Amino acid sequence: MSVRTSRPLIRISGLHYTYQEDDQRPIHALNGIDLVIHEGEYVAIIGANGSGKSTLLKHFNALLLPTQGDVVVLKWNSRDPEVLRNIRSTVGMVFQSPDTQIIATVVEEDVAFGPENLGIPEEELGERVEQALELVGLKHLRKRPSHMLSEGQKQLLAIASALSMKPRCLAFDESTAMLDPGARRRFIDTMSRLHQQGIAIVTATHNMDEAALAQRVVVLSEGIVAVHGPPSEVFTQKKLLTDLKLEVPTSMRLAERIGTYIPGFPQDLLTVPELVNTVDSYLGQRRSSLI
Repeated sequence: MSVRTSRPLIRISGLHYTYQEDDQRPIHALNGIDLVIHEGEYVAIIGANGSGKSTLLKHFNALLLPTQGDVVVLKWNSRDPEVLRNIRSTVGMVFQSPDTQIIATVVEEDVAFGPENLGIPEEELGERVEQALELVGLKHLRKRPSHMLSEGQKQLLAIASALSMKPRCLAFDESTAMLDPGARRRFIDTMSRLHQQGIAIVTATHNMDEAALAQRVVVLSEGIVAVHGPPSEVFTQKKLLTDLKLEVPTSMRLAERIGTYIPGFPQDLLTVPELVNTVDSYLGQRRSSLI
């Protein structure tokens, strides 16, 4: 899938960020990043531990402010304290641990919390809660106490609460890391569905199979962008990824194994469905040759 050519949503220019610890040496987490996220785009950010993924994401909605450089969301520079509400309404964040985001004791009250504090009229507030719960599939649990949700349901609640603010972008910081395979699959399906509805998705992840689903992959190393581009381009640079202590998606690793037995077997299969379809095709050709 090609990257959309719509207008820039987030523009990052010369971004540096330094963590200043009182009793330790400064930690230079970001070291001059230039990056543009377009409206409606689906971007995966990958990198080894300490590469700066989470730090970068937190700049998208002004949870962190640049030590040097600029982050501009639509027309608002995050350095301007007067526009922080605009930025945080435009870019919603979903973190690894949903318990850090859930505020209210009942599902629908948590979803309503953000827009209610913006002074949204009651009728529109009800519509926002209804739509957000519908989008993530939690409408039937709207009256349930938040603490009685499963981890996967809590993550979906965190998305619904962000959606109630009517964001144009959702940024996910390792949001699937603690989920079991079934919950992870449902969560990724939800991200894909939101992207299809025009919401820009940016996900920082250690899971290369998830990253392969994006339109563009951004690889960070020591606080800089090492490479970025479509998954088909990024994941074929195996030596670079190995040097950065990153793997390729599972399907590509399996395709490489198959290629040792079947010369010429494609090596650029990014997803499991692509791999399965290719194996089926090869088996079909072999059956035909035997008839």
